[in-house]
Order: sequence, then C-alpha cells, then structure tokens
Amino acid sequence: MFDAILPNAGRMGQATTASLGDTVHVQDGRGRIGILGPIELVGDRRIQLGGSKERCLLAALVVRCGQAVSDGYLVDALWGDEPPRTAAKTLQNYVLRVRRALADVEGVSIVTQPSGYCLQAAPGMLDAGVAESLIVEARREKVGGNPAVAEA
Repeated sequence: MFDAILPNAGRMGQATTASLGDTVHVQDGRGRIGILGPIELVGDRRIQLGGSKERCLLAALVVRCGQAVSDGYLVDALWGDEPPRTAAKTLQNYVLRVRRALADVEGVSIVTQPSGYCLQAAPGMLDAGVAESLIVEARREKVGGNPAVAEA
C-alpha cells in the first residue's frame, strides 16, 4: 500500500517524516493504527514515539503488517543509499525504542524473525484493514440486492 505511494523505499524516511505523528495514542490499553493519512496510533493516552527514524521504522513495519520485513529493506527505508557504517546496530536500537513505545498498547507487537522484523497487530487495529473489510461487505450487499445497505 505504502509502496504504491512511495515506490522507492530509500526515500521513505525523507518523504514520510513530515506526515508522521509524534505520539502514540492509547485508549484502555488498545490503540488503532492509522495509515490512511498520517501514520499514527489513536486513542486517549499519548506516548512519545521518538524521532523521525523511529516513526519511519514504524511506517515501514505498518505497511507490511503481519509480514517479515528484512533488515536490508528497513535500512534502505531509513537511510536510502547512504546508510551509516553502524546501520545494523542503529536499526536494532530504533526497533527497541519503538517496542518500548508500543509496550502498553494491547494487541500490537514487533517480533524478531530470522528474516527481519514483523509488526503483529490484532484484527481491527489497522484502519486500512477496517476500510477494506467495509468495502468488501458493501460490495457483497450490493451484489445481494441490498444497495441501500451497501451505501450505508
């Protein structure tokens, strides 16, 4: 989804920094990950996400929610063609910081896998997933002869 907007992952950090929120919002320990618009977690309580690299890392993981994202892809997303010599270690530190920021958010976690990192989120947490489900349901209602329900 994000790749359709930003096909060159190497430019992700530069292009997304201005649109990413500075905080995670949590309500009753459960948030909503918003990617239709600025990347954010929405709820009541505010939790600092950190700097632009942490927000870019979260964006790269959210876009591939439920899939392993390689270190190489994440390094490219964060630094493009000029990663620092310490990119691998710095990436680990950014992942740690984002994990700490998400620690109180029920239903979302970053899991280390042999092929990289995976953001796991409970069903209904990703606004794009909710929107997609509503579209599928509306199409089903329209085909089933209920256009009024589909439009609602």
